[in-house]
Amino acid sequence: MVFLRKPSIFIVGAVVLSAVLLQGGNGILTIIVPLRMTDSGLPATDVGFVGTGYAIGFLIGCIFATGLVRTVGHIRAYAALAAVMGTGILALTIDTNVFLYAGVRAATGFCMAGLTTVIESWINERTPSESRGNVLSIYMVVTKGAMATGPLMLGYGDVNGPGFLMIICAFCSMSLVPMALTRGPSPSIPSLKRLGVATLYKIAPAAIVGCVAIGLVNGAVISLVPTYATSIDLSPATIAFIMAGMQLGGLAFQWPLGWMSDRMDRRLVISFCALAVTALSLTIVLLAGMPAIVQVALFWAWGGVSFSIYAICVSHAADRAPLDLMVAMSSSLLLAWAAGAVVGPTAASFMMAAIGPVGLFYYSATVMTCLLAFVLIRTRLRRAEPNASKTDFVGLPASSPVIQQMDPRMHDAIHASSIYEEQQAARRSAGDAGLADDDDGGYNDSPGLDPETDDPEKP
Repeated sequence: MVFLRKPSIFIVGAVVLSAVLLQGGNGILTIIVPLRMTDSGLPATDVGFVGTGYAIGFLIGCIFATGLVRTVGHIRAYAALAAVMGTGILALTIDTNVFLYAGVRAATGFCMAGLTTVIESWINERTPSESRGNVLSIYMVVTKGAMATGPLMLGYGDVNGPGFLMIICAFCSMSLVPMALTRGPSPSIPSLKRLGVATLYKIAPAAIVGCVAIGLVNGAVISLVPTYATSIDLSPATIAFIMAGMQLGGLAFQWPLGWMSDRMDRRLVISFCALAVTALSLTIVLLAGMPAIVQVALFWAWGGVSFSIYAICVSHAADRAPLDLMVAMSSSLLLAWAAGAVVGPTAASFMMAAIGPVGLFYYSATVMTCLLAFVLIRTRLRRAEPNASKTDFVGLPASSPVIQQMDPRMHDAIHASSIYEEQQAARRSAGDAGLADDDDGGYNDSPGLDPETDDPEKP
C-alpha cells in the first residue's frame, strides 16, 4: 500500500471531514423532507415532485458546477454553495408548501453537486495515482457511513419541528471549517467531457440503459420510501434504520458483486441484480405487515443489490470504451443516471397514487424487469469481453462529475485523452482537411474506435 505524504494526509483528511459533515446532514435531509410533507397531508405525487426537483438540481449542477468552481476558486465556491444550501434548509421552516420544498430541493441538489465536485477534485489532486484506489475506498466508506448514521438521530426528536432542520444547517455550516482552514494551492478542475447518447449506446448499450434504469429506480425509492413507510405505520426511528440499512447494504454488497463481475460477463451480473431487485421489491410488498426488523433486513438487501448496479454498469462500459473516450464515457453515464433520477420520483408517485403505497415497489419491479429483459437480449446479440481484456471493478459512486478522476482505471485514460486533444489541436491549427465528421456525436473522432473496422456491434 502506498501512503500519502504528511502534508497531503492533513489536507485530504480535512476535506474528507468536510464530506462526512456534509453527507451526514444530507442523509437527515433526505428523510425529513418527505416525512414532513407526508405528516402535513400532502399526497405522494407532491413528494415525488419534490424528489424530481432535487434530481433536476443535481443534474444541472453536474453540468455547470465545474465551471463555477473554475471561475471563482474552490474555497469561495464551497463557501457560496454551503451558504445557499444552509439558507434553503432554514427556508423549509417557513411553510410546508410543495413549490417551496421543490425549489429548495432543486437548490440543494445543485449545491450538493458543486460541493462534492470541490471535495472530490481536492482529494484527487492530493492523492498519488497509485494510492487512489485505497483513498477512494476510504472516502466511500466514511461518506456512506455518514449518510447512514446521520438519520439515526431522527428517533430522538420531532421531525415536524425546526430542530432537525437547524441541525442539518449546522452540519452544512460546520463542513466549511475544515475546508476553509485547508492550506495549499487549489486543485485544477477538469473540463466536463461528454459523449452523445448514440456513441454511448454503440460502445456499451447495457451500460447506458442500466444507468438510466437504476436512476429511475433509486431516485424514486430514496425519495419516496419515507412516505411508503409512514403509510404502513412505521415510526420515524424505524424509517431511519431502513434508510441507513439501504446505504450500508450498498457498501456490503458492492464488492462481492464487483468481484463476481470481474470473473464473468458483467451483463450477467447486471441481469442477476435486476432479477434480485425485482424479487426483493415483490417480497417487500408481500411482507409489508411484518415486524420492523424484517422490514429493515429486506431494505438492507434491496439497497445492497440496487445501489451496486451503477458501478457495475460503469465497469462494463470501461471494458468496452477506447482508452481516449473513458473519461467522457464515465461523465456521460453519471448524467444518464441523473436523467433517470429526474423522471423516477414523479413516475413512481403516480403509481403510488393509482394503486396505493405498494405501487412504489411494483414500479421498481417493473423497471428492473425491463432492464433484465434488455440485458439478456444484449447477451445474445453480442459476446462478452474476454476476462484478460477487462478492467478491474471499481466501486464508483454517482456523486459528482469529477469522481472519475479518482478512479484508478482513468489514469492512463486521462493521459491518452490529453494526448489526443493535443493532436487534434495541432491538426486544426495546421488546417488539416481530413478531420472526422462531428455529426455522429464524436464516434468518429476517436482514434481508438473506427466504425468501419472496430464497430462494437460486430462480433
